[in-house]
Amino acid sequence: MKSLSLFFAATLAAATVLPAIQAENPSVQAPSKLPAGMFRTLGNQIIDKHGNPVRLSCVYWLGMNVKDGHLINMSAPFKGIQANMDAIAATGFNCVRVDFNNITLHDDGAPALLSELDQVVAAAAKANLRVIINDHSNEGLRGTVPDVSCTAQQANGLWYDVGGATDGTDGCKNPGHTTQDLFQSDWVSLASRYAHNDTVIGFDLWNEPIGSHGHSLWGGGSDRDIHRMFQTVGSALLSKDPSKLIFAECPLAIYDPATLYDGATVGSAPWGDCTGVKKLPVVFTVNGQTIKNKVVYDVHLYSNAVDDYVRLFGPSNSPTAIKAMNESFGFLEFQNIAPVFDGESGTGFQKNPDDEGWADMLVKYLNGELGSVRGPAFSGNQQGMGIAWMSWNTPFTKEGDDDLGILNLDGSRIEKQLKIVKPLLYYPRPKVSSKARTLSSRKELNKGN
Repeated sequence: MKSLSLFFAATLAAATVLPAIQAENPSVQAPSKLPAGMFRTLGNQIIDKHGNPVRLSCVYWLGMNVKDGHLINMSAPFKGIQANMDAIAATGFNCVRVDFNNITLHDDGAPALLSELDQVVAAAAKANLRVIINDHSNEGLRGTVPDVSCTAQQANGLWYDVGGATDGTDGCKNPGHTTQDLFQSDWVSLASRYAHNDTVIGFDLWNEPIGSHGHSLWGGGSDRDIHRMFQTVGSALLSKDPSKLIFAECPLAIYDPATLYDGATVGSAPWGDCTGVKKLPVVFTVNGQTIKNKVVYDVHLYSNAVDDYVRLFGPSNSPTAIKAMNESFGFLEFQNIAPVFDGESGTGFQKNPDDEGWADMLVKYLNGELGSVRGPAFSGNQQGMGIAWMSWNTPFTKEGDDDLGILNLDGSRIEKQLKIVKPLLYYPRPKVSSKARTLSSRKELNKGN
């Protein structure tokens, strides 16, 4: 994702929280919050404690990815964490993705960061929201490499920046401080802090690892092996609380076509290359027992205005683009292997005409309406792919920014973004008989033949 300026000067006083989003037609179901209890996976679904499919319909509230940073837009248009959480819930979201950076856990800003995380969790609980915590960067600094920001995506492509396969920096010329061991111990500390707290439903271990040009590898056991990291760190966290979900972001293959992790697919995967899962899925081990139903794979499906897909695939909704998505991660859903979470998606609709087509494609793809072209397809009471919308803030408008943000300055929601978000919220579906589900699934699969 392109770099973002994280500080926007809000000028208005706190606005009144708007009424909850309602269905436009009274006969249409309103979005739902997540049921009580924790979650696990079954095939391509995330399910609750009763085995019912659920959908994570989240918004990303950033700010703590910056060294000693705070959640953005805390004073306006909504004042304070609780007011923001209440507004997030009123918009129809059922969870919030928040971030942190490693260096702040070890400097004078640590107490403030931990206090803010605690406040987020407490406020989310009051608003009947759930929380996913993400490690976004080691150093939390932009750096001095032109057109690159390590607060948005760590340029060395790894999850640590000292020792091992690093050059002692984060790739943005910031001196490193996080070893592989420290990375794990930071996560174990947070997992211990929120153990058995059901508001925190999962941990997103590392933001946007880079797979291109040999940064992160999938398997092999080297210091670049992110699959090993996911298994090792994830197992350590589940030993503290086996109820959590572990989000494993598939490394980005953002350059010209190359052989992807499966060793057979040739292409580009700027949203994330999950093909390594075919031969080497992420499996956790706790007390000698293997755990396979706690991993959620993660991709980031940004618009062309943010990620410049057109040069690779043509329009975002083109058959070429859809085929590339299917080959790099959609197969996990289509073949009922594992759930895939769209951990960041967004657009500002201000700079690229392709964004309209992207928005239409995104809704259809995540909702399983492109099964005829071997995209995900859902039936019965199954839910579509989850999402974390980028982002809960007023738009970034400085030169070079991506104009992302769902809030107007007065606190109202930007209608063009809300139009995308509404069909991606969580609408529970009634159970169907096994026979009906089987027949429906066959019909969907036959569309692609």
